Amino acid sequence: MQRIKRVLRVFKKHWITVWAIAAAVTLCGIYAYARFTDNRNYTKRVVAADTGVKTYFTSNYLTGYSYKNYKTITLNSANVEPFEVSIYNYDKNNPTSFYSTPITFKLTAKLYKNSGSIEYNAANDSTVLDSILGTDEIEIYKIDLNGDPISGSSITLNKNTVSGYITETLTPAQGEKSAKNTYKVVLPLSVADKDIYVKLEADPTENHPDLSAIDAFFYAKSNNIDLSSGWSGDFNDSTASLPSSYDAFNYTLTGNGTMDKILKWDTNLLEPNRMQIKDLFGIDLTNASVLSDTTIYNYDSTTGIASLKIRVSSASSGGRYDIQFYVVDEDARKEIDGYTGHQAMTWPTLKTKVTLTDPS
Repeated sequence: MQRIKRVLRVFKKHWITVWAIAAAVTLCGIYAYARFTDNRNYTKRVVAADTGVKTYFTSNYLTGYSYKNYKTITLNSANVEPFEVSIYNYDKNNPTSFYSTPITFKLTAKLYKNSGSIEYNAANDSTVLDSILGTDEIEIYKIDLNGDPISGSSITLNKNTVSGYITETLTPAQGEKSAKNTYKVVLPLSVADKDIYVKLEADPTENHPDLSAIDAFFYAKSNNIDLSSGWSGDFNDSTASLPSSYDAFNYTLTGNGTMDKILKWDTNLLEPNRMQIKDLFGIDLTNASVLSDTTIYNYDSTTGIASLKIRVSSASSGGRYDIQFYVVDEDARKEIDGYTGHQAMTWPTLKTKVTLTDPS
């Protein structure tokens, strides 16, 4: 008891000193926590920029950026070449990684106006829709491996029905891990050069909270380019934002006639969608026999430039090919974004990294 009294007397005598020490310890704790919290947030920012994150719900056309895709027609066109939209259960940057279970998703199609910024309303826009479509219809339907329609998986849009949806599932075949659904988007000639855009969106159900919706717009226009034989390539992304704003890029080949061209890209930064290359040009970049044929594919290990010889034809493509290019890794992401102490890459600089040239 006497010992406790002595301690209390000492505390009362030096209470200011004790209070100062306690306050200092508390402030140090707050500062350490703040520094820890700041470091933890910084780490989160670095992780968020990591391109190693896998996406298991992807497509050759649909993305998270609402890209606009078009087909061109000429005076002699009998129809608009259909879009073939494929949806996959794997990461296109790493095709060996698959989603662990079947993916159920809602596939929605809607008609838009004002360059794709406003939805059409069947009642309020009846006069405009009737003048454009009349009795024509826009069809979206699932196809099998032979390209034939699959019953029960289709959406039809017209002047009276400006939106519709179906519920679909990506299910691997027996003994397989990968799954792919392919749909045709068929536009009538009447919509060419008109203010009608079809938005197609694939949205995984609530059973897949780890997957995000993907979409794209589709429309048709007349071929207003020079009809003399010739082809050119350029990025089809909005230049209103720097390349650092995009996880992937759309590269478009447009032209007329049939000829061989050389598609080149910097492999240190970008990698083309190999499925699109195979679908569009019949070249399998994963096939060793093709890769060893330098007349078709060549790689310069010094510069990192890959060259691919392709045959382009307006007769079969409507004068347009679309190829997606992906950022290859974290180092490439840093170079494009300017993380390495340099300025973020501008569009003129990026356009030197993918080119379309004539064979030498």
